[in-house]
This record gives sequence, structure tokens and C-alpha cells, in this order.
Amino acid sequence: WHRAFLAGLILKWGLLKMCLFLMESILLSPSCLSSLTLPLHHWVRSNRIARDMMVSALVVVPQLPLVFLNWANDTVCPGCSVHSLLIYRDPGTRDRKEISVSIDYKTGKKGEQPPTVASMFLTDPGSSVLDVNSGLAV
Repeated sequence: WHRAFLAGLILKWGLLKMCLFLMESILLSPSCLSSLTLPLHHWVRSNRIARDMMVSALVVVPQLPLVFLNWANDTVCPGCSVHSLLIYRDPGTRDRKEISVSIDYKTGKKGEQPPTVASMFLTDPGSSVLDVNSGLAV
């Protein structure tokens, strides 16, 4: 009997769609000026509004538990939002390389110099450093 019930629902849905289509076609024709057009117009619009309300409920109802959890989170921990933690999470930053620079204070010469921006980014595959001013390999 489950299949018969499902077949009946499908039949009713199909007949309703067909009647709505026919009534809309009748109401859109320019020659239809009878006294029944206003009730038919209301019937068609009320069915369309009911369909829109069901679709809206289908969209809103699954979100209600998440809204309740967000409200509970705001009530229990007002300064900490789980939503913000999920969106603005840290994907893991790369660690910077530390370079130690030693300066001989007597002579003023640097022992080990840090790499310049040009030497870090402007190198060609042959591992020769490109001259920043001329653009030629040195």
C-alpha cells in the first residue's frame, strides 16, 4: 500500500500542476473577461505562494539547529565565536629562516651578510645571480 500511496501523491501533484498551467493560460489570454477570472487569479496565486513557502521552509528548517548552536555559543562564550574560528583558521604559516650577522667592531666589516632581495628572487636556473641594474647575468 506504500506504493499506491506514493502513486496517489504523484497523481495529485501532476493534476495540480496541470490545472495551474491551464488556469494560467486561460488568465493570460486577452479574450478571457468573465466574472470567474478574479477567483481563478486568486487560486493560482495562492498555490504559487504556498509552493514558495514550502521551498523556503525546506531551505530554512535544516539551518535551524546551526542557528541554535550559534545562539548557545554567543550566550555561553560571548567573546569566542566558533563560526569565526572555522572561517579565520590559521592554515599554518611558513617559518622564516634566521640569518646571523656578525660585525667586527674594530674594522667595521661584516662577517656574514644576509642575502639581498635581488639574490633571493632574481636568480636564473643556471644559478648565476642577475644584476639588478642591468638585468644581465653576472
